Amino acid sequence: MTTGSTRPSRSILRNLALAAGSLAVFLILAEGIATLLLRSDGEPRPGIADAATGFRLRGKHTYTEVGGALVRTNSRGFREAEIVTPRPPGGPRVLALGDSSTFGYGVSPEESYPERLEQALAARLPGRSVEVINAGTPGWSSGNGLGFLVSEGLSWKPDIVLVSFGYNEQLGSGPGAPHYDYDARESQLWVHAIGDAQRSRVAPPVPDDAMPAPRFSDRFRDFPRNVRFYLLLQHGIHLFRQGSERVWGGLKSSRLASRVLAMAYRREPELIYRPLRVHVEHNHVLEAYVTHLEETVRRCRQTGAAVIFVLQPRRAYQELLHLLPAPEREANLRAATLVEAGKSGEAVALLALSHAARPEDAVTTYQLALALQLDGQDARALALLNQVLSLRPFTMNALMQQVSIGLGVPIVPTPLSFMGSAREDLFFPDRYHTREAGYALVVEDIERTLAEEGMMEGREAGPE
Repeated sequence: MTTGSTRPSRSILRNLALAAGSLAVFLILAEGIATLLLRSDGEPRPGIADAATGFRLRGKHTYTEVGGALVRTNSRGFREAEIVTPRPPGGPRVLALGDSSTFGYGVSPEESYPERLEQALAARLPGRSVEVINAGTPGWSSGNGLGFLVSEGLSWKPDIVLVSFGYNEQLGSGPGAPHYDYDARESQLWVHAIGDAQRSRVAPPVPDDAMPAPRFSDRFRDFPRNVRFYLLLQHGIHLFRQGSERVWGGLKSSRLASRVLAMAYRREPELIYRPLRVHVEHNHVLEAYVTHLEETVRRCRQTGAAVIFVLQPRRAYQELLHLLPAPEREANLRAATLVEAGKSGEAVALLALSHAARPEDAVTTYQLALALQLDGQDARALALLNQVLSLRPFTMNALMQQVSIGLGVPIVPTPLSFMGSAREDLFFPDRYHTREAGYALVVEDIERTLAEEGMMEGREAGPE
């Protein structure tokens, strides 16, 4: 009996050992294949590890990104001319801090918003030396930007720091993840540097007392990020998601699909909103985002630099706007025009009527919150921002607006301009990155905000 009972046990153990060995062999082979696929073939990778920021672009490097746009970086790894230090006397020096949207993903350097802004300010201030530094880096989140600002950016003595982050936190491609928006070839060049550089979800220079304590679950989640097979698999999932979004975006743009979605939305808005819901309670990424923004403002003010938050436009805003009944849609478009004309009070009155008629419309709620903030009605704005905070298209901008209200930071209301535009060429097919026409709107909004806040003149450079 003893002999007979041990044979099945040995057979089970043998099968388990064989399965474990097969799995180990598979993982080793997969890791080897992934390593071969991710080779750069002798071509230097654009992304390199960096102690202060986690990762950044390689200095003095030239490469071609998606869409054929040529990228040349200066010695510090930015898509910018060499930074002159000590700062020369003259007009204002503006530091544009952000991600790939600030960088100018998919467009030439001349079409990026920092370069366009520099030209616009130079025309407004003839005879003055105007400088707008493009410190945008693809893949950066607010933590990377704060790391750069503390270690280097503020030493350039900017008068104004334009801060624009949120996309990468929302997409889950902040520090430690492969770059979401690059195609397969470019991700091969990026993935090693990003995977090797990151050890947590935040950049290292943030003071310990200013950061939420890391959780065990975060450390466990970050462990596989140095495994090449994991990174390649994750990138494949990103490409699938991106392709699905493009197909879905194309379907939604058809007339029949638009009518069907509009009918469903008017009957039951939650059918549209349910897939967009996110958990905001105890969300470590969102907590870190808020902390980074607050610390960015504190650090800038310590050096005398003014801060402006540049809200990031979303293609989803326009799509949700088109689902509204015609009267509400026209009211929202009219409100955007009123804000651009400096009549935020009239915009509030108009949007309040639409919101009272359909309080379930998130896009109207958000647009009203934005108009209220611009009109100085912060308490009402905060109440409405809390209502849309759990909807993915609004989450990051709503958090940025809450921080701006709490700390008295001016905002650039780019979402209103994009929602008020009838143009269909404001975004690339990925629905996140802005085209040349969109950057023109961003620059107009920044100019208007700078003028309203009296920030055009700048300050004289002090001693280094």
